[in-house]
Amino acid sequence: MDDQPVINSEHSAPARRPLRASDVALGAAAGALLAIAVMVVLAVVSRRQSAPELTEQALRAAQQRWEKRGPNNYRMDLVVTGRQASRYHVEVQGGKPTQVLRDDHPIPPRTWYYSTVPGLFEVLEHDMECSDDPTHGFGARPGSRAVLRAVFDERLGYPRKFERLILGEPHLDMTWEIIRFESSDEIKPEHPAAPS
Repeated sequence: MDDQPVINSEHSAPARRPLRASDVALGAAAGALLAIAVMVVLAVVSRRQSAPELTEQALRAAQQRWEKRGPNNYRMDLVVTGRQASRYHVEVQGGKPTQVLRDDHPIPPRTWYYSTVPGLFEVLEHDMECSDDPTHGFGARPGSRAVLRAVFDERLGYPRKFERLILGEPHLDMTWEIIRFESSDEIKPEHPAAPS
Protein backbone atom coordinates (compact mmCIF):
# COMPACT_ATOMS: atom_id res chain seq x y z
CA MET A 1 0.00 0.00 0.00
CA ASP A 2 2.93 2.30 0.49
CA ASP A 3 3.55 2.22 -3.27
CA GLN A 4 0.12 3.62 -4.08
CA PRO A 5 0.01 7.36 -4.85
CA VAL A 6 -1.95 9.46 -2.46
CA ILE A 7 -4.61 11.58 -4.06
CA ASN A 8 -5.28 14.73 -2.22
CA SER A 9 -8.63 16.19 -3.21
CA GLU A 10 -7.55 19.66 -2.08
CA HIS A 11 -4.88 19.85 -4.81
CA SER A 12 -6.67 18.22 -7.72
CA ALA A 13 -7.43 20.16 -10.93
CA PRO A 14 -10.56 22.27 -10.87
CA ALA A 15 -13.56 20.88 -12.68
CA ARG A 16 -14.15 22.29 -16.17
CA ARG A 17 -17.18 24.44 -16.51
CA PRO A 18 -19.47 23.63 -19.43
CA LEU A 19 -19.27 25.79 -22.57
CA ARG A 20 -21.88 28.44 -22.84
CA ALA A 21 -23.41 29.70 -26.09
CA SER A 22 -21.65 33.04 -25.61
CA ASP A 23 -18.26 31.26 -25.47
CA VAL A 24 -18.99 29.47 -28.73
CA ALA A 25 -20.15 32.71 -30.39
CA LEU A 26 -17.05 34.57 -29.17
CA GLY A 27 -14.77 31.83 -30.54
CA ALA A 28 -16.59 31.83 -33.88
CA ALA A 29 -16.30 35.62 -34.15
CA ALA A 30 -12.57 35.52 -33.36
CA GLY A 31 -12.09 32.79 -35.99
CA ALA A 32 -14.03 34.80 -38.58
CA LEU A 33 -11.94 37.93 -37.89
CA LEU A 34 -8.75 35.92 -38.24
CA ALA A 35 -9.95 34.45 -41.54
CA ILE A 36 -10.82 37.93 -42.86
CA ALA A 37 -7.41 39.28 -41.84
CA VAL A 38 -5.66 36.41 -43.66
CA MET A 39 -7.77 37.02 -46.80
CA VAL A 40 -6.93 40.75 -46.77
CA VAL A 41 -3.20 40.04 -46.45
CA LEU A 42 -3.35 37.48 -49.27
CA ALA A 43 -5.30 39.92 -51.48
CA VAL A 44 -2.74 42.68 -50.91
CA VAL A 45 0.18 40.34 -51.65
CA SER A 46 -1.43 38.90 -54.78
CA ARG A 47 -2.39 42.39 -55.97
CA ARG A 48 1.24 43.48 -55.72
CA GLN A 49 2.25 40.45 -57.76
CA SER A 50 -0.68 40.62 -60.17
CA ALA A 51 0.93 42.79 -62.84
CA PRO A 52 0.90 40.68 -65.99
CA GLU A 53 4.00 40.01 -68.00
CA LEU A 54 4.74 42.75 -70.52
CA THR A 55 4.17 41.56 -74.07
CA GLU A 56 4.59 43.25 -77.43
CA GLN A 57 0.86 42.82 -78.06
CA ALA A 58 -0.16 44.47 -74.76
CA LEU A 59 2.27 47.33 -75.35
CA ARG A 60 0.98 48.02 -78.89
CA ALA A 61 -2.66 47.88 -77.78
CA ALA A 62 -1.96 50.37 -74.97
CA GLN A 63 -0.11 52.71 -77.35
CA GLN A 64 -3.06 52.63 -79.75
CA ARG A 65 -5.49 53.50 -76.94
CA TRP A 66 -3.26 56.41 -75.95
CA GLU A 67 -3.02 57.66 -79.55
CA LYS A 68 -6.83 57.55 -79.92
CA ARG A 69 -7.95 58.75 -76.49
CA GLY A 70 -4.98 60.23 -74.65
CA PRO A 71 -5.33 63.87 -73.60
CA ASN A 72 -2.99 66.59 -74.86
CA ASN A 73 -3.00 68.28 -71.46
CA TYR A 74 -2.34 66.28 -68.32
CA ARG A 75 -0.54 66.19 -64.99
CA MET A 76 0.80 63.10 -63.29
CA ASP A 77 2.88 61.98 -60.35
CA LEU A 78 5.22 59.05 -60.86
CA VAL A 79 7.05 57.13 -58.12
CA VAL A 80 10.22 55.23 -59.04
CA THR A 81 11.82 52.63 -56.78
CA GLY A 82 15.19 50.97 -57.24
CA ARG A 83 18.69 52.43 -57.64
CA GLN A 84 17.36 55.86 -58.63
CA ALA A 85 14.34 56.05 -56.36
CA SER A 86 12.50 59.33 -56.86
CA ARG A 87 9.14 60.97 -57.16
CA TYR A 88 8.36 62.90 -60.35
CA HIS A 89 5.70 65.53 -61.02
CA VAL A 90 5.03 65.99 -64.74
CA GLU A 91 2.92 68.63 -66.49
CA VAL A 92 2.13 68.42 -70.20
CA GLN A 93 0.36 71.06 -72.33
CA GLY A 94 -0.43 70.60 -76.00
CA GLY A 95 1.32 67.23 -75.94
CA LYS A 96 4.64 68.76 -74.81
CA PRO A 97 6.15 68.73 -71.31
CA THR A 98 6.10 72.15 -69.64
CA GLN A 99 7.44 71.18 -66.22
CA VAL A 100 9.08 68.14 -64.67
CA LEU A 101 10.14 68.05 -61.03
CA ARG A 102 12.18 65.28 -59.44
CA ASP A 103 11.71 65.20 -55.67
CA ASP A 104 10.31 68.76 -55.91
CA HIS A 105 13.36 70.08 -57.82
CA PRO A 106 13.43 71.04 -61.51
CA ILE A 107 15.40 68.76 -63.84
CA PRO A 108 17.04 69.72 -67.15
CA PRO A 109 14.47 70.18 -69.95
CA ARG A 110 16.45 67.86 -72.27
CA THR A 111 15.30 64.90 -70.09
CA TRP A 112 11.64 65.91 -69.73
CA TYR A 113 10.37 63.82 -72.65
CA TYR A 114 11.12 60.51 -70.91
CA SER A 115 8.75 61.47 -68.10
CA THR A 116 5.79 61.93 -70.46
CA VAL A 117 3.48 59.10 -71.46
CA PRO A 118 5.06 58.72 -74.95
CA GLY A 119 8.49 58.77 -73.28
CA LEU A 120 7.43 56.06 -70.82
CA PHE A 121 6.29 53.94 -73.77
CA GLU A 122 9.79 54.34 -75.26
CA VAL A 123 11.33 53.23 -71.96
CA LEU A 124 9.16 50.10 -72.06
CA GLU A 125 10.22 49.37 -75.65
CA HIS A 126 13.88 49.83 -74.71
CA ASP A 127 13.61 47.51 -71.71
CA MET A 128 11.85 44.88 -73.83
CA GLU A 129 14.78 44.96 -76.28
CA CYS A 130 17.32 44.76 -73.44
CA SER A 131 15.50 41.92 -71.67
CA ASP A 132 16.63 39.47 -74.35
CA ASP A 133 20.23 39.95 -73.16
CA PRO A 134 20.23 41.35 -69.59
CA THR A 135 24.03 41.15 -69.43
CA HIS A 136 24.48 43.83 -72.09
CA GLY A 137 21.10 45.51 -71.63
CA PHE A 138 21.15 46.01 -67.87
CA GLY A 139 24.70 45.10 -66.80
CA ALA A 140 23.56 41.83 -65.22
CA ARG A 141 25.72 38.74 -64.72
CA PRO A 142 25.93 36.31 -67.65
CA GLY A 143 23.01 33.90 -67.64
CA SER A 144 20.70 36.34 -65.83
CA ARG A 145 17.04 36.51 -66.73
CA ALA A 146 14.87 39.62 -66.88
CA VAL A 147 11.15 39.65 -66.09
CA LEU A 148 9.11 42.65 -67.23
CA ARG A 149 5.58 43.29 -65.99
CA ALA A 150 3.21 46.14 -66.77
CA VAL A 151 -0.30 47.38 -66.10
CA PHE A 152 -1.92 49.80 -68.55
CA ASP A 153 -4.89 52.09 -68.03
CA GLU A 154 -7.83 50.33 -69.65
CA ARG A 155 -9.45 53.51 -70.99
CA LEU A 156 -6.56 55.78 -71.96
CA GLY A 157 -3.76 53.25 -72.35
CA TYR A 158 -1.01 55.01 -70.37
CA PRO A 159 1.30 52.66 -68.44
CA ARG A 160 0.10 52.77 -64.82
CA LYS A 161 2.79 50.48 -63.44
CA PHE A 162 5.99 48.87 -64.70
CA GLU A 163 8.29 46.37 -62.99
CA ARG A 164 11.70 45.23 -64.19
CA LEU A 165 13.07 42.31 -62.20
CA ILE A 166 16.50 40.81 -62.84
CA LEU A 167 16.26 37.42 -61.18
CA GLY A 168 18.99 36.94 -58.61
CA GLU A 169 20.16 40.56 -58.85
CA PRO A 170 17.73 42.69 -56.85
CA HIS A 171 20.06 45.71 -57.01
CA LEU A 172 19.09 45.97 -60.71
CA ASP A 173 15.33 45.76 -60.06
CA MET A 174 13.28 48.85 -60.83
CA THR A 175 9.62 49.75 -60.55
CA TRP A 176 7.69 52.86 -61.42
CA GLU A 177 4.04 53.63 -60.87
CA ILE A 178 1.83 56.55 -61.84
CA ILE A 179 0.06 57.30 -58.58
CA ARG A 180 -1.92 60.29 -59.89
CA PHE A 181 -3.06 61.13 -63.40
CA GLU A 182 -5.28 64.12 -64.18
CA SER A 183 -6.41 65.26 -67.61
CA SER A 184 -7.25 68.92 -68.09
CA ASP A 185 -8.88 68.53 -71.50
CA GLU A 186 -11.54 66.41 -73.11
CA ILE A 187 -10.58 62.93 -74.24
CA LYS A 188 -9.97 62.87 -77.97
CA PRO A 189 -12.94 61.34 -79.83
CA GLU A 190 -12.37 57.91 -81.33
CA HIS A 191 -13.88 59.03 -84.64
CA PRO A 192 -13.28 62.73 -85.26
CA ALA A 193 -16.06 64.53 -87.08
CA ALA A 194 -15.53 64.97 -90.79
CA PRO A 195 -14.87 68.55 -91.91
CA SER A 196 -17.95 70.29 -93.30
